Amino acid sequence: MSPLLTKALRDATAGKMPRPVATALAAGAAATLATLPIVSWHFERISVVGIPVTLLASPIVSLAVPGALVGLFLDMVFEPAGDFIAGGVDLLLAVLATGAEGIARLSWASTWVSRSTVNALAVGAALGQLAARYSGLRLGARRLRVVAYMAAIGLLWPVLLSWTGRGQVQLVFIDVGQGDAVAIRTPRARWLLIDAGPPQRGNGQHPVVKELQAHGVQKLEALVLTHPDLDHFGGALDVIGSFPVSEIVDPARPSPKAGFIDVLEASRDRGIRWRRAAAGQSWSIDGITLEVLAPADSLMEADTEANASSVVLWLTWGDFDAILTGDAPAEVERSISSRFSSRVEVLKVGHHGSKTSSDSLFLARTRPKVAVVSAGRNNRFGHPAPAVLGRLERVGALVSRTDLDGTIRVIGRRDGSYSIIGARD
Repeated sequence: MSPLLTKALRDATAGKMPRPVATALAAGAAATLATLPIVSWHFERISVVGIPVTLLASPIVSLAVPGALVGLFLDMVFEPAGDFIAGGVDLLLAVLATGAEGIARLSWASTWVSRSTVNALAVGAALGQLAARYSGLRLGARRLRVVAYMAAIGLLWPVLLSWTGRGQVQLVFIDVGQGDAVAIRTPRARWLLIDAGPPQRGNGQHPVVKELQAHGVQKLEALVLTHPDLDHFGGALDVIGSFPVSEIVDPARPSPKAGFIDVLEASRDRGIRWRRAAAGQSWSIDGITLEVLAPADSLMEADTEANASSVVLWLTWGDFDAILTGDAPAEVERSISSRFSSRVEVLKVGHHGSKTSSDSLFLARTRPKVAVVSAGRNNRFGHPAPAVLGRLERVGALVSRTDLDGTIRVIGRRDGSYSIIGARD
């Protein structure tokens, strides 16, 4: 591929581009293109500066590699000379590493792409290749046909994503480590998000944003922040910076936390409506109903703990029910348990499976068929607590855990039937 690209660059510039420059550019382009499918699928990122950065780095590497070999040889013959050369090589590598790290920190240096999109483009390339192989077309036309197939399937893929699963409600319990984030897809492919997980650690895309984009989400009808704890609102800035959000719903509990104030200010700057959630409220969207079971005003006034003010939602879609409890403690669960007289399909286990939640009376009334625990792997809190797992087992619940199963999807149907898919299945 490199000789072909070198020739193309020379032809495009009417031979004015020096051959060493064309060869270097072609080598960088060939290496980038050859590894692009693997890199984009594995890291879900595509570099937009790979070729020019490779061109800039090539002279440094060209000096460093032979310098290292010379340094090793001299070290055996005359150690001071070897040390001198090694110092120069170390300086070159330090310049290379500093430059690479600086470019990697630039937000525009790479763009995100989902694995499903990479797969779709690969299918397009394969179909285009098959169609072109037996078409009798010349080489250039066959290549254009492959590109056309890739473009067509790449453009159709978001449309197919939006139509897949219509007529069903989907709950996506996103693996955010020790925190909560539940995305809800309505039967007409609109999306809501309950909590946004903890803040992102290090570079890269927040897992909530990444998951939503992988599902083709373009807009959020609502972002519900169940209470102002960092493991629930920490990713909210990333979310509202990545998607249009119609409104934010929370218990309107005052919080002096700097991160929460940042979310308030960012939502104000974007003109996002902020609405208080309180027991007794409900709203419908595309046939599903979301009823707020908590917090009640009495608990808001009596308790200083943020967990007691958690927004608890009851989702219904025909005969399919799901309860999303945030970090609500046992006393809140007991206060709402009288609302239930038949089994619910899905329960988001309260407070990551802490022993302060999942009250026995509440579980006896709801008798969840599926209990989803959102917790971090090997977390220092010991979540989920063995006592909670025991209580869930006694009421016949199938327990799914993000620390063991990764992101968990529950697809609910109007007749009450459902399917469960774990990322590590």
